[in-house]
Amino acid sequence: MKRVFVVLGIVLILVGCAGTKTIKLPENITRDNFPNANAVVVFDSSVVDVQPDGKFLSREHAIIKILTMKGKAEYADQTFSYYTMYDTVRVIRARVIKEDGKIIDVPRENIKDVKIPAMSKFFLPNVRMKKITFPDVEIGDAIEYIVEDEMRAPPMENNYDAMVMFQGTDPILHQVYVLKIPMDVKWKVYNDEDGMVKYTNKNEKGKSVHIWEIKDVPGIIREPLMPAITDVAKKILISTVPSWKVWSKWYWGLCKDKFAVNDTMIAVMDSLLKGTKTKMDTIRAIYHYVADEVRYVGTTMSGKKGGYEPFPATKTFRQKYGVCRDKAALMVAMLRHLGIEAYTVLTNPAMKVEKEIPVDQFNHAIVAIKEGDWYIFSDPTVQFCKDLLAPYEQNRGVLVCTPEGEDLAYTEILPPDSNTSNVTAIFNLNEDGGFEAEINIVGKGMNDMGLRMLAKMLSPDRIKQIFEGSFQSMGSGVAIDTIIFSDPQDYTKPVNIKIKLSADEFALVQGKKMRFTSPFSGGSSVGISVGRGGGGDPFALEKRNYPLYLYSKSKSIAVERIKIPKGYRVVQIPEDYTIDSDFMTVKSTWKRKVRSIEHKTEFIMKKIEIMPEEYPSARKAMKEMQE
Repeated sequence: MKRVFVVLGIVLILVGCAGTKTIKLPENITRDNFPNANAVVVFDSSVVDVQPDGKFLSREHAIIKILTMKGKAEYADQTFSYYTMYDTVRVIRARVIKEDGKIIDVPRENIKDVKIPAMSKFFLPNVRMKKITFPDVEIGDAIEYIVEDEMRAPPMENNYDAMVMFQGTDPILHQVYVLKIPMDVKWKVYNDEDGMVKYTNKNEKGKSVHIWEIKDVPGIIREPLMPAITDVAKKILISTVPSWKVWSKWYWGLCKDKFAVNDTMIAVMDSLLKGTKTKMDTIRAIYHYVADEVRYVGTTMSGKKGGYEPFPATKTFRQKYGVCRDKAALMVAMLRHLGIEAYTVLTNPAMKVEKEIPVDQFNHAIVAIKEGDWYIFSDPTVQFCKDLLAPYEQNRGVLVCTPEGEDLAYTEILPPDSNTSNVTAIFNLNEDGGFEAEINIVGKGMNDMGLRMLAKMLSPDRIKQIFEGSFQSMGSGVAIDTIIFSDPQDYTKPVNIKIKLSADEFALVQGKKMRFTSPFSGGSSVGISVGRGGGGDPFALEKRNYPLYLYSKSKSIAVERIKIPKGYRVVQIPEDYTIDSDFMTVKSTWKRKVRSIEHKTEFIMKKIEIMPEEYPSARKAMKEMQE
């Protein structure tokens, strides 16, 4: 089972180039004609010849023209990975096509077979790659390669599946994907919804030949907090796997013998369960042990189904490290020993898993715990999480792997109250216009995770620096005196932070009058949580081409009480306002008291995804709130 991400192109160019010393690409492929592109895919074709047992040979041929220095940096080196147990990659051709059409073949010493570089937590010596370093690439040149991938041992025997991308961040002039498959093999396809990818078929030498083709595809311009490229790009899905239930049973078969426990594990479980009273207490104790005590690290992919099957739970427990599937299998083994029905789950927290046909779109494994007619989901790779599943893993495809097989489902979308930020503050103004204040912060969901990460991963000085930066909009000379965290290792309650601070200049003193804005009006209420990850202000763009994906609904409440000095009285306060729509609610209320002002702001994000047609009104509401 191998995902194939391919783009295809102008087959006529390949024929015309045979035996020539120069190649003349179309002259209109320039930065002027493609102002947002760093490179243009001129020609990229893949032909995949599938055998009845799922083995295949694919050949990809691509020509890509470089338009900018960024494009050069991206394409001057090309890599093609493979896993030695399953497949082999061969470079058939690699060359540079200069702007004047001259051809420079890549020297053999520039084509290397190397180990995949170690990533932050993973070193996998049996995963290798072919690396092509194209020499003397300049802006205006093109690179060309022909690469074959021979699948000798498909992980799921007798089956083939592929997700084929027909769009990326660079424009594509012409793309074709050819599938040759035995006529008696049953297969399914899920085509792009708008029909831009054209389809034809024919019979050839006892095989059914299927051709998908597209021309003049614009590149996707990334936007802040947009969904994954795979969610919005044109694509097709192909599979010979009969159903998701078959897939579920197959993966159960890889895991079922990995759940044995030993005496040392039993002793640890006995220790963990001291003081627990309920089934949920037990689940949480096991979850936090695996999440916090077993490192998320990978060093090899061994076994007959390496890269898919987990290590035995006893090995992961002994080593105290493993990748997602290893940690999931360990948690399942411990729960099953304790009489709690649990299973391994395949998922992808970074992209949408299409349900229409069973195709390998997974990159992660978590845990399902049987609860009534459904499941509770838990991700033991996530640290600092009070809940069993990280907030950003809502509405994600999950395949629970059981002996009977399950259909693909999706994790629940939780209400805004599951992901909150609560800030309360008391500001004592002095006659000089400065203040002393105490701020209390409590989070839930994503915000609780963030506070725990601060407390456990950063130094006190760095934490102080972060909060002082956040509070600078309150006034000149803001200084934090103390920051006190509750125990971030106590997962029975939310993390609480108490901050004492002061500012020299906050209010403008004019004779007998004192003017000031709400301390939190500048955004210093520790923010409104609208999602995971960076990417800039999600509401900075005037319009969007793609949805704004916020990962979870959220709620933020900030309550501030401003005490004024003796001899002063409250003369004027802002008016209350409410903004309410299908996707958000904003409320700001003020109360005037004898020697104080109370201000409460409440922000509720009701959706996890705002569509492009909804975005202008959402942006307007956000800007009004910020003003």
